Amino acid sequence: MVSIIVPIFNTEKYLRRCIDSVLSQTYKDFELLLIDDGSTDTSDSICDEYAAKDARVKVFHKANGGVSSARNLGLHRAIGKYVVFVDSDDWVKSDYIENLMSCLDADLRVSNYELHDSLNDGNSDLPDIDVFDACELPYFYNKFFLQNFASPWAKRFKMEIIQKAKLEFPKNLSLGEDAAFVMHYLRYVDSLSLSNQRTYVYNLGNGENLSSTLNPNQCKRFFYAIDEMVEEVENIRKMDLSLLRLEFLNINYFRVLKAILYSKESKKWKHFELCKLLCSSQVKRIAHDEVYIRKGVKYRVVIFFIRHHFYRIAIKLIELFLL
Repeated sequence: MVSIIVPIFNTEKYLRRCIDSVLSQTYKDFELLLIDDGSTDTSDSICDEYAAKDARVKVFHKANGGVSSARNLGLHRAIGKYVVFVDSDDWVKSDYIENLMSCLDADLRVSNYELHDSLNDGNSDLPDIDVFDACELPYFYNKFFLQNFASPWAKRFKMEIIQKAKLEFPKNLSLGEDAAFVMHYLRYVDSLSLSNQRTYVYNLGNGENLSSTLNPNQCKRFFYAIDEMVEEVENIRKMDLSLLRLEFLNINYFRVLKAILYSKESKKWKHFELCKLLCSSQVKRIAHDEVYIRKGVKYRVVIFFIRHHFYRIAIKLIELFLL
C-alpha cells in the first residue's frame, strides 16, 4: 500500500535511528526504499545491512546527483498506491504511517511535526480537519503552506496523481525543490486532510550555518521561480494565493540578500546583484504590501527607500543591518 522513500547521502550518524523508526511502525503494509546517493561514508553498507535482514527494505545505490535525483529514483521504483517521504537525518514516531493513512479519499494528507533540539515543539497548530470542498483549499494553503506544506515529509501522496501528472522533483533547483514538488502536486489536489498529530521529528541538530552555505545563484533561481509556481496553481485551480506568494517572497528575499552579501564575489558584483534584486517586480510587490510595511523599524526604513527608488541607500542599510 505505501512506499516510503528515504534519500541518503553521508548520514551514517543518524541513519540507523531513521531506519529503525520506520521499521517499527504500527502500520505494516509498506516497502522502504533506501536511495543511497553516492555516499562516501558507511551509509551504503548500513543500507545493505538492513536489506539483508528485512524483506521490506529495498536499497538502490547511485552516483551522487543530489536529493532531487535520489527522490525521483525512489518514485520510479516505488510500487505502492501511496508515497511517503522521510529524510535520513530525521526519524518518525511509531504511528507516523498509520496517521498518514487516515482519510484515504483525500488527495493529500498532511500531519504536523516536532522540532528536535528546539524549545519549540512544532511550527503551527495544524487543525484536525478533512477538506472536500475545493473552495476552502486556498485558506489552508495561504495559512499553513510555509509551515506545513513546503517539504515532502509528513505527507501522504497518491501515486496515481504523481504518475498521471508525471511529477518529479525539479533537477534545475538545488534550493526549494521540496516546495516546488509540493506546489506542483497541489495543481491536482481536490481534497485535503490535515492532522495536528506530531508524528514526524525534524532534526535541527544537523543544520549548518545558513549564511556560509547559501549559493547566490541557487537562491535567486528559486526566488524568481516562486511567482511562476504560485501563479500556475492560481490559474489552474482558480484560487487566490496572494498571501502565500507574499510570505514566500518575503522569506526568500532575505535568503537571497544574505547569499549575495556573504558570497566571495567582488563588492562591485554584490552591488550590481543587489540593485537588480531591489528593482525586481517581486521585491516591489513586497515593498508595496501594507502588512510588511508595518514590520520592524529597520525593515520599514529599508522598504521606504526601495519604494522611492533610492536603491543605493537601501543597499547600504541592508549591508549595515545584515552583515
